Order: sequence, then C-alpha cells, then structure tokens
Amino acid sequence: MPQFDTVTFLSQLFWLTVVFYTFYMVVIRNFLPGLTRILKVRRKKLNLGAKQGSAFEQETVATNLSYDNIIGQKAGTSRTLLADTVLKTTNWTQATAELTNNSGDLKQANAQYLNSSINITGRKILTSGM
Repeated sequence: MPQFDTVTFLSQLFWLTVVFYTFYMVVIRNFLPGLTRILKVRRKKLNLGAKQGSAFEQETVATNLSYDNIIGQKAGTSRTLLADTVLKTTNWTQATAELTNNSGDLKQANAQYLNSSINITGRKILTSGM
C-alpha cells in the first residue's frame, strides 16, 4: 500500500506543509480582512438601527399617548354634548306634548277617537259572538 511507504513520508509532509502554509497566507491576507470589515460594518449598522429603533419606539409611545388623551377628551366632550341634546330633546318633547294635550281641539279629537274605537270594538264583539 502506497500510504504506508516510509520512503515518501518526508516528501508528503513537505508538500502538505507548503500547501497549508500557502492556503493559510492567502486566507489571512485576502479573505480575513474583507470578512472583518463586513462584520464591523454590520455591527455598526445594527447599533445604529437599535439606536434609531429606540428613538422611533419612544416617538411611537409618545404619539400613542397623545392620541389616547385627545380621543379621551373628545369622547368626554361628545358624551356631554349628547347628554345635553337628549335632555333638551326630552324637555322639548314633554313641553310640546303637554301644550298639545291641553289645547281644546286635541281633547275633542282624542274623545272622538276613543268613542269610535269603543264602538267599533263593541260592534265587532257583538257580530262575532265572542
């Protein structure tokens, strides 16, 4: 078997060392500086994004708080205006109903309606036998 041939051990170790050393130098001089530069740029971008993100988050919280305060104030104002409108409408309706019911013409119309309703109901009961 050729891998166990002791005569070629020295040459195999020599070429293995040369190839590894060459590969190591190429990696250290060409690829590693580019990778470290990329990692530094990424770290700076992440730090900058985190700082801006926290500033945006603070602005978002402040905006949401002011929005909630404004909505709460306007909802309170709307409730007050709605309650006032309902109260005024109720008062107006009651006053109008009292005024209308106290006028002479409406009393007569109500009496005539009740009399005719009773007469119609009475005739219906008499004619149907129930």
